[in-house]
Amino acid sequence: MEFEQKTKKSKRKIIIIVLVILGLLVFAGNYAYKRYKEINDETTVQVTIKSPIQLYTYDINVRENNGFTKYKLIPANTIVDIDLEKWHNLEGVGYFYKIKNWEGRDDIFAEEKIHQYIPSSALSYYSFDNLNYYEVFPSDDYNDIPSRFQSCIVDLFSKNQFHSNKTWRFTSIPDRVKDVIAFGDFVGSKTPGVAIVLEDYSAENSQVYILHKNASNGCDIVYSGNWGTAPTIKSFKKGQLIYINEYYGNLDKTQAPNDGIFIKNATEYKAIFYSPKEKRFVLYDQYTPEQVQEIEKNIRENPYNEQSEEDTSDEETNSETRETTKTTTENEVN
Repeated sequence: MEFEQKTKKSKRKIIIIVLVILGLLVFAGNYAYKRYKEINDETTVQVTIKSPIQLYTYDINVRENNGFTKYKLIPANTIVDIDLEKWHNLEGVGYFYKIKNWEGRDDIFAEEKIHQYIPSSALSYYSFDNLNYYEVFPSDDYNDIPSRFQSCIVDLFSKNQFHSNKTWRFTSIPDRVKDVIAFGDFVGSKTPGVAIVLEDYSAENSQVYILHKNASNGCDIVYSGNWGTAPTIKSFKKGQLIYINEYYGNLDKTQAPNDGIFIKNATEYKAIFYSPKEKRFVLYDQYTPEQVQEIEKNIRENPYNEQSEEDTSDEETNSETRETTKTTTENEVN
């Protein structure tokens, strides 16, 4: 009898233990499935941060900095889940990406630097159309580009696959960044545009693009041209006095009919602008003060007078005419 009771107690213990284990397995399974769904959701990606990144809290009711406030740093080698669908842009600062389940909070965002750790295959249309931000803008020095122009430039890269074809890229030299971007109303439409300089992967050749926002808020290439090694650009305004001359030595300046850009490298210095008269972008040589002095010196030392050349030509013609008349007269006499 006593043996049977012990046997029943042992069975109950075993059943209880089995039920507890089954319960734990079910709980663990549900938790694991939930985490799997969270991590493998198409709008969520899990990444490992290789260097410290600044976190921000976000409060829609705060006006300062559009609601963003510095929180703390993510330490290097931290694993985080990024919600690709939920990001914000703060002009002049950059993009903020939502961090899911960080310390039990739902209001934590990371600075845009975190974007470099997101694999291209994981990006959706919420994040630059499958294009990693740092594949276009290689450093934080480009953050001052207004977001409406950032989207133009990203669209250019995306359509032409500059990043994957390894054709053109922005310079990664911080000191050059300010000299490879310019803004202006380049087509006279009262809509700002952007001009950029890209370099090839050898840094030996450069390509200049002028992009214009169209009516559908997309961007059109209105000018492109190859400019050799390391040119710099700077915008000028409509009405500014520039050299618009057809021949060497004419140092008169004329008012620019539209905004445009000066572009300069080791061998060339030109102005590029849209000519309403010619209905196209035109290029004219520009001169530094040193070049102006050199031109004026050459003119003084080697005076060139088109009129005198015309006079000489006329004199030669008249001489030939007189000789022909003389010959004809002598023949008539004979």
